[in-house]
Amino acid sequence: MMVHHKATVLAVAVFAGFIGQPLPSFGQAVEEVVVTAQRREQSVLDVPVSLEVLTEEELVGLSDVRDLYQVSPSLVYVGGVASSTQALNIRGVGGGAHVSAFEPSVTVVVDQVSTGPGGAALVDFWDVARIEVLNGPQGTLFGKNVSAGMLNIVTNDPTSEFEISGALNYEAEYEESRIDAVINGPITDNLNARVAAYGVDQGKGLLDNVVRGSEDNKKGRYGVRLKTAYEQDSFAFNMALSFERQDNECCSRAITVIDPMVAGALTNLFLVPAIGASGITVGEANTQTINDSNAFEDTETVHAVWELAWELDSGHTIKSITGYRTWDQAEWNDVDAYPNDFIRGGLTHDMTLFSEEIQFLSPDDGPLQYLLGFYYYNMDLDEQTILEGCMTVCTILFGSPTPLFFRSTWTSKVEVENLGLFGDVTYKFSDQWTGFVGLRLLREEIKVRGDLDGNFPFWPVGDFPEQSVSKDDSDWMGRIGLQYYPTDTAMLYGSYSRGYKGAGINNSINGQIWTGDPQEAVLDPETVDNFEFGLKMTSHDNRLAWTATLFISEFKGFQASAFDGSSGFILRNAGVLTSNGLELGVEGNLWEGGGLSANVAYVDAEFDEFLGAPCSKTAIAAGTCVDATGGQDLSGQQVNRSPKLRYTIAGHHAFNIGNADAYVRVEYMWRDDNILDGDLDPNTFQDAYGLLNARFGVGVTENVEVALWGRNLTDEVYSNAKFDMPLWDGAYGSYPGRLRQIGVEVRATF
Repeated sequence: MMVHHKATVLAVAVFAGFIGQPLPSFGQAVEEVVVTAQRREQSVLDVPVSLEVLTEEELVGLSDVRDLYQVSPSLVYVGGVASSTQALNIRGVGGGAHVSAFEPSVTVVVDQVSTGPGGAALVDFWDVARIEVLNGPQGTLFGKNVSAGMLNIVTNDPTSEFEISGALNYEAEYEESRIDAVINGPITDNLNARVAAYGVDQGKGLLDNVVRGSEDNKKGRYGVRLKTAYEQDSFAFNMALSFERQDNECCSRAITVIDPMVAGALTNLFLVPAIGASGITVGEANTQTINDSNAFEDTETVHAVWELAWELDSGHTIKSITGYRTWDQAEWNDVDAYPNDFIRGGLTHDMTLFSEEIQFLSPDDGPLQYLLGFYYYNMDLDEQTILEGCMTVCTILFGSPTPLFFRSTWTSKVEVENLGLFGDVTYKFSDQWTGFVGLRLLREEIKVRGDLDGNFPFWPVGDFPEQSVSKDDSDWMGRIGLQYYPTDTAMLYGSYSRGYKGAGINNSINGQIWTGDPQEAVLDPETVDNFEFGLKMTSHDNRLAWTATLFISEFKGFQASAFDGSSGFILRNAGVLTSNGLELGVEGNLWEGGGLSANVAYVDAEFDEFLGAPCSKTAIAAGTCVDATGGQDLSGQQVNRSPKLRYTIAGHHAFNIGNADAYVRVEYMWRDDNILDGDLDPNTFQDAYGLLNARFGVGVTENVEVALWGRNLTDEVYSNAKFDMPLWDGAYGSYPGRLRQIGVEVRATF
């Protein structure tokens, strides 16, 4: 096996500071954090896995999965035109292709059930107890396509104590208001229930549309969740049902670069004059757009989990975890981002996901602990895409006396079925030595069928017959390692794990499945060999906790993607990608009422071998590519969307103002520079940047807290994605991050 010569390290900060709560005084211990990273409750210091835990208090002020990069250096958020093209990245590896039969390498699990691929996984936060960011392959215990890492989101369970709580939040810059409410308590002696709801309305968008006179890229969302917990004798039944609706005005892009060395005829003839006439200043700080179509995204999501557990007389437990999820999404987008129609388009997704997991768990006591299980996953995803336009503009181009109209439509159905048998065993040899080993055997099949019809000249033209293609595969995932406890407050571990991600199929409009040999559209599975060496320890007085993890990962057949700036995504299997790194984390209650935490991550992710990579427009113009569809050699280059150095620093302090409890928390996040697009076009370069956040709160009564908060207080300009603008060679767009935000929040609990 090839191992990259640059070893990198990963470490994770695993304890969270408490926002809005009195913090431990000098000499008190850091709060112990319990996680389920190994499918049973354990102290985070006993888990031989690189993970970061974000508690409910740390998540205050964050809206959804897209915001986590601000507090977790392990994560990178990949922005996109709508949720269907957005993704997450861990250790330099993730996803981001706008292709429904192409799954990301980072999975999101909510209450033990997978949320599915692509935008279906970008869930909002409400009434969340904690989020576990698990780095590296997690497929032995969690299964489906977890080759780079996963998010394990755990929502609050019902309790027997009656409680009503809520929060009102208002942010001034984007005129965003949010309300949260929770009702919790007993129904009978054995049954507890919890209802949690939220609603968000954003009045001002991230971009000003100077053509339509509107505010673009803003969100409106609401959701409700019911959880019940029943327990009697040796039987327990838990249920979670949630519904979420999103009505977002999304999808507009800011133009940040016009490269005259790459600019094509259409760009110089149409786009450049339109930009000049609008008064827009092209650049990193541009927050204006000139598209003329109404862009929006609507989604409805249902997520359901049923868990049954029987404890046997022997102490063993049998569990059944049934998951059901639907995600219905519709979006409309001004593809050309231009005041007159060249191209506009719509996209719909209709996903249904069903999963069933049976577990057989040993008792928690004793030297031998094990988990045996069976897993079934079935996902159906129907997609339809419509591209149309070329009206007034085409009249100018082609000299027609009346406006022309073209339209192309392609539909596809994606079916994925996954079966797995797995087992994981931990054995305590002595007080100091523990070994663990796990194995998952799987079989997966993916099928795609659909057709392409239309006369839109910028895309394949014709009435193509229905095509179908499938790929099935059998493989394995596993892990093996040792833990060593030199003292009662320290744990060292070393492990090897093998990850797997199933085959993908390029069913975008330019995919070979429609107009060529369907088998050429199939990407081989992606596998990873991962070595980790970690340290987790606390001081003897438990006021300090720190972690360090070294990881060395080698991906074979990495499924890479890049937008080609015109017809769709180009997908390739890269030969070898290595991601090696070092992260260090420390947190402690260093003085009475307060403390500090710091997390530093160095991730060196690069293509060791990637011949025939997608060509960038810059490389094509420079003549360094074989042709316009492939041929670029990216071997030895840093992977896109992977800043080498990332860190977060946070400090908190609790004090009194008269008789009132008060606190302050300050956070700073910094990311190194990197290239954002998959073809490594230098015009998609993102400078290094840092975000400063702060929160000050005071308890006005025993039950009510008022807080003033700010995010990105230094008003940093940055982008969550940069890419080729469709149709306009030499023009590059971005989805900018949020500028300075100042808000106020009132929280109450009764």
